[in-house]
Order: sequence, then structure tokens, then C-alpha cells
Amino acid sequence: MPSGSEKDVLRIIEQAGGETTVGHVRSIMACYSSGYLRSVLGTLGRGDYLDWLAGGRLLITDKGRRSLGIEVDKWQRVGTDSFEF
Repeated sequence: MPSGSEKDVLRIIEQAGGETTVGHVRSIMACYSSGYLRSVLGTLGRGDYLDWLAGGRLLITDKGRRSLGIEVDKWQRVGTDSFEF
């Protein structure tokens, strides 16, 4: 289960629509050092609470949503990436 500051990061990503940049999280959590924030993001990534996308974007996973108490529909597609053929 994520700690307090880890849940804060997950809430920031969730409030941004489920996907945001590292810079956006850093600007909101400016009271923390960048090293500590990098450590928190790494811990969340290793725990499968968020995914790192190309370009430094962060995507909250279903596990991350559940840790915040948000009910997740198993058929819902999360994310903004799409494939065009």
C-alpha cells in the first residue's frame, strides 16, 4: 500500500485525468526535493501503481486507482494513446 506522499502523487495524476507529466507533478509538489520525488515515482513504478510513458509522461494504473479507493471497471481502457491504421 502506498505511503502518504505516494498517495499524493497518485491523486495528482488522477485529478489530471489519469495521465500527466513529471514536470506537472514536480510543480505541484514543489516542497519536496527532486531526488525525493524521483524516489517516490520510482517506488510507484516498481509497485505497478503507475506506468512511465515516452516523453516523461505518467499514467496511473488500475492498481493505483484501487489504492485511492476508486472503483475500476475491468473493461475500461485507460490512457490516451491510440493506434491509427
